[in-house]
Amino acid sequence: MEKHAQDYIDGKPVDIRNFLARYTDKDIIYCTNPGNGGDGFIAHAAFTLFDALSIRYGFMHYDEQVQGKTIFYAGGGNLIEGRYPHAHQFLTNNLGNGNSIVILPHTIKGFHEMLAQAPDLTIFCRESVTYSSLRESGFPLERLYLSEDLAFMIDPATLAVPQKGSGDGFFFRRDVESTGNQPIPDGNMDISMCWNGDHWDDPVFTQAVCRSIVLYINRFETIWTDRLHVAIMSAIYGKKVFFYPNDYFKNKAVYEQTLHRYPNVTFMEPEAQDTSVVHHEVDQPSPMQQSEGIETMPLSQDIPEDPGLWNRLKERISRQLSFSAKT
Repeated sequence: MEKHAQDYIDGKPVDIRNFLARYTDKDIIYCTNPGNGGDGFIAHAAFTLFDALSIRYGFMHYDEQVQGKTIFYAGGGNLIEGRYPHAHQFLTNNLGNGNSIVILPHTIKGFHEMLAQAPDLTIFCRESVTYSSLRESGFPLERLYLSEDLAFMIDPATLAVPQKGSGDGFFFRRDVESTGNQPIPDGNMDISMCWNGDHWDDPVFTQAVCRSIVLYINRFETIWTDRLHVAIMSAIYGKKVFFYPNDYFKNKAVYEQTLHRYPNVTFMEPEAQDTSVVHHEVDQPSPMQQSEGIETMPLSQDIPEDPGLWNRLKERISRQLSFSAKT
């Protein structure tokens, strides 16, 4: 089943590819979003879309300033007032200056006055909570869109062949967005934090990181997580997913917007996580439901150019696994 929404207006989901097609054969600057492996999946999806649409892209970092450019700021959840500085600093440096700025599908909390008054700024929201708050704050509707997180557009075949896996994989976060309500199980691995920083301006490296995370998740049949992009990729790969809230509305909002369409994903409400769940009925099966019994491709397959890159990534995972086992 094709899971991308068709074009609508004012609060209805749009297919961002129709918007991006305006930039075919044009030059844009992609501003990377510093962050963890989840931001890597978003970047990988963006690079794939740009290539497919023949959009020529260069890079800038959030603390740089340019003039007279078309800039796409990476999707994600960085524009959270009082928590993360990067997207706010980017906008402070680059709003005006003759720039046309597009924020790719994002969760946003706060900054309403600044955003509503910003010139030549287009925002894609990845869930309805953000969209509604910006709409109510007076952000111009002709520049406000609702779309899905870019990671939903990843073709799983570009990373790994799905397999059924076995047992339970635990991927709970141990950072500021953890609710603190979920005990960390033995064997937990916050795999997204194996790569955390301003890394996502190298498409080859970004794809290799995404593939390494997917290959590890692919080992398991059932995934328990409060990491949004672990949940998204696990859903795409047909895993049985128990998805928990983070410390603000993001996870639940994305579940209600998009992830609920996957029958293999269950959202665990905080007041009843041990005994009851939220589960939406759907008419269509997940595209990966028939994937049982398919084995993963060899680790060495399709790793481009740098022959030592994959070994370095495997060593990084091994060190993290060793650290997790000791803590």
